[in-house]
Amino acid sequence: MNLPELIAQGEGEELEFKQKTTHPHRIARTLVSLANTRGGKVLVGVDDAGRVVGVRDAEEELFVLRDAAQHYVEPPLTALRFEEVEADSRTVVVVTVPESPYKPHRAQVAPDDWRGYVRVRDASVQTSGLTEKVLGSVYS
Repeated sequence: MNLPELIAQGEGEELEFKQKTTHPHRIARTLVSLANTRGGKVLVGVDDAGRVVGVRDAEEELFVLRDAAQHYVEPPLTALRFEEVEADSRTVVVVTVPESPYKPHRAQVAPDDWRGYVRVRDASVQTSGLTEKVLGSVYS
């Protein structure tokens, strides 16, 4: 994988930069939006300006990402791929999120509050009920 080339593309519909994963419910929105759209990659350890800041503890980041995909996404995302890439003597965690055949996915944003998201340009945007019906009907 050519990380500098990927970063040079900038954030977009299929690429998201995260300095770190702070909480599973926050990263779950990004994972859901990519799975509900065309798939893509999340680069953890890259800031919004595209600078490689690296992650302090790759294992901790992987734990949060797996926790988010399993427990904060419905239905869970099971096909994610994780890779640790060294760049500028720093570690970046690359998460590949394939487009899901099981749409729509929802992310848990509060204890009893699950919401759908799709990717629009470089943002994860909450879906409406109608959008979720369309996503569901396309894949059922």
